[in-house]
Amino acid sequence: MKLAAPMLTLALLAGLYLEARGHPRPENARAFHELVAGMVESIPKRIGTWDGVDQPIPQAAQALLRPNAILARLYHDSETGREADLIVVQCRDSRDMAGHYPPRCYPAHGWDEGAANRAQTMRAGSTTIPVSRFEYQRSGLGHDRKIVIYGFFVLPGRGIVTGMDEVYHAAEYYSARPFGAAQIQVVIEGPGDEEMDAKTFDDLVTPLLPTIELLRKAPEEVST
Repeated sequence: MKLAAPMLTLALLAGLYLEARGHPRPENARAFHELVAGMVESIPKRIGTWDGVDQPIPQAAQALLRPNAILARLYHDSETGREADLIVVQCRDSRDMAGHYPPRCYPAHGWDEGAANRAQTMRAGSTTIPVSRFEYQRSGLGHDRKIVIYGFFVLPGRGIVTGMDEVYHAAEYYSARPFGAAQIQVVIEGPGDEEMDAKTFDDLVTPLLPTIELLRKAPEEVST
């Protein structure tokens, strides 16, 4: 009987060790992050009638996000004259996304929240994507500005989500944490035309579908 307690303790410790050893570690995710970075870098500047120009990314934003991959590109449609920003950010730690969430970052930079913020779905090719739609406006320098943002997160093993709470919840799972999270935004400036916005979203996000498919894979599918 004297040996029962030590043996039970050792068995529990062994079980905890084996469970922890089975959790993916940052080094398990290295190849995944390298592949994601390459795919984001290869997003084409020319998409149909859209031509893209990379935009400078402030150092403060990079320090806040600590991104593994980041793209900020302004696209101009030579056919319609429309412009839209495509923003793709992928972080090794999903908690770093907090500063890039529109309800937090835009009001902090002087934008007023519109009344039409809502969840909806958009189409990219044959894929239906849940998004959060945000409106912001700002007055200054003699004119008013209005932007509409269609954004979503992609979490390994959980797929596409629209809220920051879901991102935080995913960070609690040790198996997925080393694989981080990604966020994609299409930002359109102007008075708003939902039919044209839908076409813009479709045009710019459809080429990202292979990247989105990689980002949403379960950790066991991408760990090495």
